[in-house]
This record gives sequence, C-alpha cells and structure tokens, in this order.
Amino acid sequence: MNTNMSQAFAQMANKELEEALSVLPSDPMQKFVIFTETIRVIDYWSVFQRLLPKENRLSEPDFNLIQWGWNLAAEHLYTAVTAPGAFPISESTKESRQFAINLLHKLGQYVLLYRASEMIRNNSLEVESNENGFTVRMTNMARNQFLDNIEFFHLDAMEAELNKNSSNFYKGWRVFDMDDYSSVERISGNFVANPPKSKLENQKISNIDEIMIPLIHPWDSGHGIMMGYETRPEIDDHFFAEALEEVTKWRAEAGLHPDTDFEHISGADITLITTFIVALHLKHIQFALLAMKHYPEISIPQSLTIWGPLDKLEDSIVDYSNLDRALVRKALEMITMRPEEASRLHKVTKYFIPLLIGLGNGLVLYPISSIFRNPFLSNIVLHEWRNPKSKEQIFKHRENWMRSEIYQIFQGTRYKRVDGNINLRDENRVLTDIDGAIFDNLTGELALFQLKWQDYFTNDVREMKSKASNLTNELDEWASKVDSWINKKGVSELIKALRLKLHKEHSISSIYLFGVSRFYARTQGFGYAVKNQKLAIANWAQFLRVRYETGPAERVFHKLFETLREKMNEEVPNPKPLPLTINVSGKSICFENVWNDFDDD
Repeated sequence: MNTNMSQAFAQMANKELEEALSVLPSDPMQKFVIFTETIRVIDYWSVFQRLLPKENRLSEPDFNLIQWGWNLAAEHLYTAVTAPGAFPISESTKESRQFAINLLHKLGQYVLLYRASEMIRNNSLEVESNENGFTVRMTNMARNQFLDNIEFFHLDAMEAELNKNSSNFYKGWRVFDMDDYSSVERISGNFVANPPKSKLENQKISNIDEIMIPLIHPWDSGHGIMMGYETRPEIDDHFFAEALEEVTKWRAEAGLHPDTDFEHISGADITLITTFIVALHLKHIQFALLAMKHYPEISIPQSLTIWGPLDKLEDSIVDYSNLDRALVRKALEMITMRPEEASRLHKVTKYFIPLLIGLGNGLVLYPISSIFRNPFLSNIVLHEWRNPKSKEQIFKHRENWMRSEIYQIFQGTRYKRVDGNINLRDENRVLTDIDGAIFDNLTGELALFQLKWQDYFTNDVREMKSKASNLTNELDEWASKVDSWINKKGVSELIKALRLKLHKEHSISSIYLFGVSRFYARTQGFGYAVKNQKLAIANWAQFLRVRYETGPAERVFHKLFETLREKMNEEVPNPKPLPLTINVSGKSICFENVWNDFDDD
C-alpha cells in the first residue's frame, strides 16, 4: 500500500513540475526577467511575513512552498547576462508579481509532493483516500521529529529570561557579565554568565531612523519608481554592529570555525566579509521600511531587490575596513553564486539563497532574503560545490570547539576537565575514544562524552534517515565499548587513560555516559532510538538548557543523566496543526498536520 501511494504522489509531483515549466519562455533574457521577479517576491515576503497583520500574511505552509520553489525557479531561469555591465530591468507590477508567486508556489508543490512520496515510503506520512482526493497526516512516530527543533526555542526563551533577569541569581547560579570572567575565574561558587557585550555596542544609534529619513529619495528607473538613498559613516557603523551580533550566532550554528582554511582565506575572513554584506542588507531593509512610510510613490516590492557592480562593492568594503583588496575579492567570489552553478540546485532540497548572485557580467544581485536564514549555510555549500575536499577543513575544528563549549559550563574549582581526545586501547588496538571527560571533585562523579556534529541542513528524507540511523548506531556502539572497556580494565586504568590526577581523598564514585549531538538527538522520530540504558543523549540546545536548569545541584551529573534519560522518550507537546490543501490533477490533497505550531509552554 505504501509503495503504491508513494508512487502515486511521485507521479503527481512530476506532473506539477512539467506544468510549471511548460509556461516558461525559452529566451534567456525573458527567463532572467522572471528570475528577478521571483527574487523580488521572496525578498518582499521575507521582510513582511512577520510585519504584516496576521490576516494579510501568507499562511506558514504557503510561505514555505514559495521558498521551496525558489531553488527550481533559479535552476530553470537563472542565466548569465552577456552584455558587460548591463542589467535587464523590468517594472514590477501586480501582474508580474502574481505570475512569479504562482510559479514559485507551483514549483513548491512539486517539492512538497516529492517529499511526501519519500515520507510515505518511509512511514513518516500516512494517507487516507476520500471522494475528493487524499488526506495526509504525519504518523505519531514522525511527529517526534519536532522535539529537537523545539529545544532551540526553549533555549532562546531561557537565555532571554537570563538576559532580562534583574537579580544577581538564576536557579541557584550567581549571574555575572562575561566581560568580567577573569574576576570570577578562580573564585569558589556557581556562576553563569550573561553573553559578552559586543565591543561595537557603542556604535549603535538610538535615533537612527531620524538620521536616515532625510537621506531617502524616489528614483525613476524608467521602469518603475524605486528607492534611492545616501548613507553616512555612522549609519554604516550602526548596521555593522547589528550585523555582527547575528553573524556571530550564525557562524556557530553553521560550525564555521575562525581558523578554518579555505585555500588561503580563513573562516574569520569569510565571517568578516559576510558581516559587511549582512550589514548592507539590514541597512537596505531599514531604508525601505522608512521609505514606505514617507514616500508612497516608491514601489517597495521592486525596491527591495537591487543590483550593482561587484568591483564597487569591493571598493566600498576596502575603503570601510582597510582590508587587503585581494582578500576581499577572494571572499566575495566565494560567497557569490555563479550562473553556471544554477543546475546544481536541483539536488538541493532545502531552501537555498546566497548572499550575492552574480550575473556573469560584473554585476551582482543583492537578495535581502538571504539573511532571513543562516547565510553561512549557503556560503559553505557554494565552496563545497567548487571544492568537495573543503568538508574536511570545516569538520577539522568542530570536535575541539564543541568540547570547549561543554567545558565552559563546568568551570570552577569543583571540576577537573580532561584536555583533548582520549583513546581507549585494548592491547595495541584502539577500541574507541572519549571526546570529553569531567570529574566532579565534590561527589566523585565522572562524566564521559561522545560529541557529534552532523550537518542536518537538508530536508532530503533519505539523507536525514541515514544520518539518524548512523547517529544512533554510533552512540550505542560507543557506549557499549566504553562500558565493556571499563568492566575489563577497571576504574584505575580509566583514571590513567584520562590522565586524571586525583587527590588521595578523591575516587570515582559513579560514571555517566553522555552523547551530545549538535542538532538532532531524539532520533525516534526517524524510526531509530538509542538502546543502551547506560547512555543519556541530548542535542546541544537541550544539554545546555538542562545544565542551567539543574544548577549547582548536590550531584550534578546524576541529575543531568536522570533528566535527560527521562526526556529521551517524551512525545512532542501540544502540536497545533496548520493544514494546507492543494489541488493537483483534479484531486484535493489536504496536508493535515505536516506543519504545526506549538504552545508557548
């Protein structure tokens, strides 16, 4: 039954794609004009989806569909512009925007139906036939895929509470500013830090709008009234400071270490140039929002998407930063998508839009929608297309990075932290390794860690199931091997292997095994679950949050282990379905609970 229904949905998907592509022109410049309009639509809704009154927004499923459709639109419409320095400008009208959004939605329906076909095959979706068509529901198993994503929202809420906390204490922790770390580093007590203040914080301007408004003016492009504006150094400084806050978070999420070597350009260099581009996008969005209030004749849907010479962008970055021109040029080339790369988008199932889009003639488009998702994900994908071996450089620093983050939340004289990775040997053979180890001097408890930083920036069903299967197998195998080694060799040999120097009055009272995955841990939503009863697993957001909420407990590792074990088998809480109905080949298909909202608690 599943196989037949999966094939039926795959056939409907292919028909949707054929119908969508059948209306596209063959002329390259006509294609590019439509391509530009698809970016305008994505840019507009990326900005206004959260700003408009709820009744004027797209539904969340419809918004996702036009995003999913963009990859295919770019694959079939993004062509090089051969005339040097020329941009095929066209006026954005209600009709042209409607055509673009309908096209994106149609292509997005193909992606949805194709993914549904794969999810039906893998028992993540169940289908019920009715006289009008089909009703599609997530299975109880698949709904648990939301659990790990929800953890990141829980962590954001906790950090927001911590930041606004007016007292000096939080759940038994003494709160201090990270900037004052050196003053508490060797003091006995239990401390939790507020995030460090940006050194550029004083560059932000409280009345920035007042400064920007007089600099805006309408510009008659000859094909619609667009927005023009001047800028000032203090405005550029303000948005650079704002951009840096976001870019720092995005870089950590993407796992791009500053020391990553991209053929003589570092992760730090890419981060800095990305910050400049993000700042330009943020500034442009704010100018557009102000223009909308003060210049009603300006077409905001047309003005959000702009273009310009790449060499002038290079000049502006060099002038602002005094960076080496060759470095700036190399970084800009790395983060700019090229026309010949459009065909690769067919295999990219996750919504993908780069910071800059090259026309092949010295000009670039600036899609501001690129900053409404992590732009480093696009940066990394572009580089991996051009140099598949670069993955090794990206992965190189992640284990040390993640270990340092774990150790940062077990600071102070209470804990001993083991440097580096430890191999457990059986005679001359390495049986397994331990990525991190922390000893509690107070209780004698020892925590051993296996750290996993898989990239889950995909929605390819087979790939995600494969990653989930690999993760559970590797964590189960690791826990079994560590437990077996300890039983065979004894605790005294473990102390030697870890190079732990314990005082005579100290001994290991209990050993706890933790598996910490960067993004996904509750893999039961993909049909797999960790079986080893001596292992507690969590994604990084959950581990960090539970650590803070555990506070300075009497037996910290015991409580952490018990809490995480209890949560390993929980179910997704209070989903609120956001249904979507589409019409395909004369059939009505209702996706009943593929999209969900969740209660705030």
